[in-house]
Amino acid sequence: MADQFGMQRYSGSNMVYTEKWDTNVSNDQGTVHSGDEAVGSLFVDYFTNLFQTSTPTEFSAVLHGIGPVITTEMNSQLTRPFMRQEVDNAIKQMGPLKALGTDSMSPIFYQTFWDSIGTDVSSAVLSCLNSGSILKSINHTYITLIPKKQNPTKVTDFLPISLCNVIYKILSKILTIRLKTILPKIISETQSAFVPGRLITDNILVAFETLHHMKTRHTSHITSERHYFPENAKVANLIDQVSNTWKLPLIQHLFTPIEAQKILGLPLSTHATPDKLYWPHTASEEDVLHALWGCQVAVNLWAKNTSFQSLQGSSFTSFTYLLAWVSNTMDEQLHLDYLSHHARSLCSPAHSSPTRWIPPQVGTWKVNFDGAMFQASLTSGVGVVVRDHRGYALAALSQKFPIAHALVVIEARAARAAIQLALDLKLDRVSFEGDSTQVITALQCQDNNYTSYGHLIAETQNKTLSLQSFTFEHVGRSANSVAHADLAH
Repeated sequence: MADQFGMQRYSGSNMVYTEKWDTNVSNDQGTVHSGDEAVGSLFVDYFTNLFQTSTPTEFSAVLHGIGPVITTEMNSQLTRPFMRQEVDNAIKQMGPLKALGTDSMSPIFYQTFWDSIGTDVSSAVLSCLNSGSILKSINHTYITLIPKKQNPTKVTDFLPISLCNVIYKILSKILTIRLKTILPKIISETQSAFVPGRLITDNILVAFETLHHMKTRHTSHITSERHYFPENAKVANLIDQVSNTWKLPLIQHLFTPIEAQKILGLPLSTHATPDKLYWPHTASEEDVLHALWGCQVAVNLWAKNTSFQSLQGSSFTSFTYLLAWVSNTMDEQLHLDYLSHHARSLCSPAHSSPTRWIPPQVGTWKVNFDGAMFQASLTSGVGVVVRDHRGYALAALSQKFPIAHALVVIEARAARAAIQLALDLKLDRVSFEGDSTQVITALQCQDNNYTSYGHLIAETQNKTLSLQSFTFEHVGRSANSVAHADLAH
């Protein structure tokens, strides 16, 4: 060890302290050690015992039943000769300001002057990799101890890390990049840490769900009203960010069948939209306290109940304080009144609708869409039909999805599919017809929509900007029968 503890060789490496500690250090039995020599010996003995092997010999019982996972193709991919391009890729991916090793250099030097030294460095690296041997000087490493917490007093409060030279880091980086391509194929899905695209919180969710299932396993199925997930768990962990679809295996594994079906029935927007809190009666992002107490609509609702009239002039500093008071006061009628105002639409309902299909004008296309839920198969479907002014069908679309929590969500999904089909067919003048009053009204309305299908409405309206002209019209079921017949059963 260096400085206060002196320099001592340890397993072919140097143990170094770069900071002086003005405190005594105790071992795991509680015995306090002081002085440079005593503390230095304590660290060396502790980590020597910690990392030494017990030389086991009986592995058959442990390895029984574990089959090989590396295929011949994988092995060929891993053992193929190393090339110059791999060295170039590795040096580019290294952190430029990593801690200095025995060469007193950081990757930024190599990255900056790679045009000058790249050939020589690559030759040395490839020689080591392709020959399977490495110089002792390249393998020389500093081992330094870093504290795990502030004011460490025990030997167990320190963590050893290796400070390798850059050549060694390049070698390990190349091997890591090559091995990373097959890791998803050989590592179990239950291993969630240290694998790209996986989170350690996934296993935490599994543990909570398993405990919940054990507590309620006497029932034929589980419909829990609440899950005790970690504070940092997010819905985004259940979504594949590349394909923007639900992670089907993960959801089916984490949740009960009923809960999984409800989640999979929620349609996702094709655009990544940030989660925000909105209140239908304000035009901007909202906070909970104002939405429940300070908003003028909420004030009028509170005033209807005499129990709250005395609080009209009061101001609450937090939602928690408001909730604590309201939980002891609010009655059922006020709750229903509140929900009624929350769900009220800001737009006028659609006008009276035709009951038969009317052909569009020449040069214009009419697109009828419809959605339905099929309880027997726990699925939902959308159907879209495109016809010209003569009534001839140009194209039709039929898709099936997991069942949604409400029919209006499926109708909104059908509207989005209708717009996309028109864009795929490069139609520029289109009249869209559907038999859902809620969806057509929402599509005709330019105000923000804060319902459970509002993101579908916004996305559909955004897609129409690519059309030269378009209309949304509500029609009766009889006038939309062709689209209904095209539904995916």
